[in-house]
Amino acid sequence: MEKKMKWIWSVVTAIIVLIVAVTFWAYLGWGMWALLASANLGIVLAVFSLLLYSIMKNKEEEKAGFSIKDERTISLEERADSRAFNLTMWFMIALMFFCVWQAEVQRWQEYLPALIMLILSLCVMIGVRFVFRHYLKEKGEMER
Repeated sequence: MEKKMKWIWSVVTAIIVLIVAVTFWAYLGWGMWALLASANLGIVLAVFSLLLYSIMKNKEEEKAGFSIKDERTISLEERADSRAFNLTMWFMIALMFFCVWQAEVQRWQEYLPALIMLILSLCVMIGVRFVFRHYLKEKGEMER
């Protein structure tokens, strides 16, 4: 039954995302900007649907008496979160170099506001990471 529910959920989500994205695209016009905005909306809807599905699945497992979090799961999630965070930081650094290249080499000055926002968000991410690392080291939950 679980496989069938997952398959139905995926098909329904895909249909809804396509209908909403195409409708949004038609509403905004058929240009490239409208296509990108529609694709972003579709991705947001798909992620929201995945979030709802995982919440429903966790509640069902909790009602059935299964442990949602055990030591191994927590350890794997921590490692995955750390790697995803590091990958995101490196991706933002690559985007910053791209924006600098566009602004300096190609002389496209419209990339400068994006560069400022990338630098600001990267600084916030790195600052939050160092604050939490310091807090966990002081608490004794992290090796020095």
